[in-house]
Amino acid sequence: MSRDAKHLFSSTLLWLSVVALAGATLLSLLGRLHWSFELFTHFPLQIASGLLVVILAALLFRRWIPAAFGLLCLLPHLVALSHYYPSHEFSTKPSDFRVLSFNVLTSNQSHDTVLAYLSERDADVIFLTEINPDWVEALSPLDSDYPYRVKFPRHDNFGMALYSRHPFASHEIRFIEGTRVPLVHAVIDLGGHELEVIGCHPVPPMGSPQASARNDYLAGLAEIATINTLPAVIFGDFNATVWSPHLRDFIKATSLKDSGRKRGFQSTWRRLNPFFSLPIDHIFHNAALTCTSRQIGPALGSDHRPVIAEFALTP
Repeated sequence: MSRDAKHLFSSTLLWLSVVALAGATLLSLLGRLHWSFELFTHFPLQIASGLLVVILAALLFRRWIPAAFGLLCLLPHLVALSHYYPSHEFSTKPSDFRVLSFNVLTSNQSHDTVLAYLSERDADVIFLTEINPDWVEALSPLDSDYPYRVKFPRHDNFGMALYSRHPFASHEIRFIEGTRVPLVHAVIDLGGHELEVIGCHPVPPMGSPQASARNDYLAGLAEIATINTLPAVIFGDFNATVWSPHLRDFIKATSLKDSGRKRGFQSTWRRLNPFFSLPIDHIFHNAALTCTSRQIGPALGSDHRPVIAEFALTP
């Protein structure tokens, strides 16, 4: 291949890469317009990584225009990722309680592994999604340590269970209008302090009807989460990252805080696949609580990882 041909090939390849990634960037900025566009909002890390490779290649070959164009496209992704930029300015208060949220995956057969892990973590409250009758039976040994329970198994992927070491002041399974999947809503007595917990699992937005149902679920969840002024934790598999415009609407409407903010990029779903690895399992809380610790658990046979957070009551 001649030098001119190599020059043309490298220039064309760079431009094609930049244009493709610029298109993904544009669609991510238009995520509110269509459910398929919203899918691009969840991948700022992946798109940014691709842009960095293209920018470095353009600089290496002294292609200044595609390098500048790639840098321009990179900026909104860097802003999005700033949500997770690590910070060391966290509370050093002693924790008052620990919560754990985990999508066990209905088809996961690692029942004993999950049971051992949940027993070892010594959480005050555990919320599990994708619970079916087999999972209820397999996790029945937890009942001795968690005498207060709400179990709602289903044969699809939207069963759930809430386990608590502390008494319930109230508890119920609720359905939001326009959706066919539940949430669990409870108030727990933490030795004289009441804690509101809401466990949720909206449908994944893989199509227009599912996206609409997911958005209705989040809107209804926001209404429920703003009724009380108690210290509150809202957790589960949200099937959305914090970059989704609809999850942002939920966070804005509720004024909730993300326990994962500024703690580094902690993906929870499909961690073994770097391209699809996303943080879609969340633990949110209101201003009456301070998150003192948060971490992602190990692989336990599910396509999700557990999320564990500790909290202190804010005076």
